[in-house]
Amino acid sequence: MWFLSLHLIGPTTMSLLSAVEPMTAMILSVLLLSVPMELIDYLGAGLVILMIVLQSLKTRKIG
Repeated sequence: MWFLSLHLIGPTTMSLLSAVEPMTAMILSVLLLSVPMELIDYLGAGLVILMIVLQSLKTRKIG
């Protein structure tokens, strides 16, 4: 299924979606399991968001 999605939406979009997966897991664990977030969790989330933004900007310049 992953390879079919890769074929349909392209590698760049797929890599952006793959980067969102850890964020989704973190948000769901906080909301559904009441897992407390620590400073390192916030730092990691910020780095993931920064990477997604930078990759998105790079994609727009190229495409």
